[in-house]
Amino acid sequence: LYVPNIYSGEFPVPLMINFHGGGGTATGQMYLADMRSIADTANFILVYPQGLQLENGGSTHWNSMLPSDSNKSSVDDFGFIDILIEDLSSTYNIDSARIYATGFSNGADMSFTIGCYLNNNIAAVAPVSGLMLNNPSSNCSPSHPLGIMIIHGTLDYARPTGGIDGYYASIDETVEFWANLNGTSLTPGVTNYIADGSAIELYSYP
Repeated sequence: LYVPNIYSGEFPVPLMINFHGGGGTATGQMYLADMRSIADTANFILVYPQGLQLENGGSTHWNSMLPSDSNKSSVDDFGFIDILIEDLSSTYNIDSARIYATGFSNGADMSFTIGCYLNNNIAAVAPVSGLMLNNPSSNCSPSHPLGIMIIHGTLDYARPTGGIDGYYASIDETVEFWANLNGTSLTPGVTNYIADGSAIELYSYP
């Protein structure tokens, strides 16, 4: 948990939840995706939750779909995040309309799905190198529109942009789903630029 020095508790501030990837740790994610300096100037509470290990000392993980035989374990991660938000909101002056989630890989998958299932609590998500589940037990039906920013590499082999048949939806299918849900155009504005030697394409859906 990181609380910026400028936080006074006098007025509500946003909450940012940042999920580590499979096999990762909360501390490792804090250094990999360090938002503390941003929290210092933008004044939001920042939390990096820790996923539990699989049984028999396996890797840390997030169950990013509703309970089913396809889950990694029986851990109720949706319940955990729900209670985490409730606990932080009782301790700090959190703006309930500005709760956000991001994450990497398995943590990005988790940010997609808490956007689906904790939609009353989540204003927007920004998955990084993750995919949205395409599984009968993971039907996504949010109660209201959800801001979304998808960050993905075209050469990602662990979470390919084309998805994984029967398990993960493609990036194009995911964009279409959220565009329809949010009532945006399906025709994006495209901006191209170079950053750190990589070609970046920004697709914006007005």
